[in-house]
Amino acid sequence: MKNIMSLAIAVLAIATWCAETWAKNVTISGTHSRTEIARKCDAVGGVKFGTSGKSGKFGCDNIGKQTSVTCDAQGHCTGWVPE
Repeated sequence: MKNIMSLAIAVLAIATWCAETWAKNVTISGTHSRTEIARKCDAVGGVKFGTSGKSGKFGCDNIGKQTSVTCDAQGHCTGWVPE
């Protein structure tokens, strides 16, 4: 019984945290290069990913501001911002 109660409390805590971190999806117009995203990511203190590669997704996460940008291989990007 104690384990079930602990599990229920943990699930409730995680659900509450997730509800507070929902993000709004934002379409970013145009196309953007890996170099452009890398420069802008560095300028805001974000963590870039996939920008040094030649294929696949790339983008930037800014944990402090709770924002993120992810681009497909063709440079079409989507952003996430707190609601």
